[in-house]
Amino acid sequence: GVPAALMTMMGNSILNEIVVQRKIFSPDRILHELDVRVTESLGNTDAGERVDDGMEIGILVFHQERVLFSAAMSSLFLIHKGELEVVKGSRFSIGNQHIKREKTFSLHEIDYDQGDRFYLFSDGFQDQFGGDNDRKYSTSRFKDLLIRTSHLPMPLQREKLNEELHSWKGANRQTDDILVV
Repeated sequence: GVPAALMTMMGNSILNEIVVQRKIFSPDRILHELDVRVTESLGNTDAGERVDDGMEIGILVFHQERVLFSAAMSSLFLIHKGELEVVKGSRFSIGNQHIKREKTFSLHEIDYDQGDRFYLFSDGFQDQFGGDNDRKYSTSRFKDLLIRTSHLPMPLQREKLNEELHSWKGANRQTDDILVV
């Protein structure tokens, strides 16, 4: 909706400033700076109300055979030799003003090999209603789908994910925005 679109535009602008202009490249520091700036930008309304909107985001930085990962309310799925590993991000969103303590964003350093697959995603696919009993697709089904298709070239993986989504939702409307990277 409109609030999410505004958060995205604001976040993109602030991210460009942090990375391009200020040359901050560590994912945890990027998220910290982003959180400070978004929180300042949202501030309090004239009526003294706090804004509840927050942003979920994951950032990967690749260095030769190592990747750095940090996230806010998001996880990374890594598939290595057919096995899925979940790397969890921090449990609060960017800009959320209801957190009473200082937010710290965990930095994960991950060694990787050629052929490993990294997946960042929104919750839209897992939350899609459908199937025989009109239920949510679920995270476990999503993990299985990624494992089953991870050996395929990326364009074919996209095709398989689209086929699965359309088959699952059937005549149902799409529940939410869906992003899989």
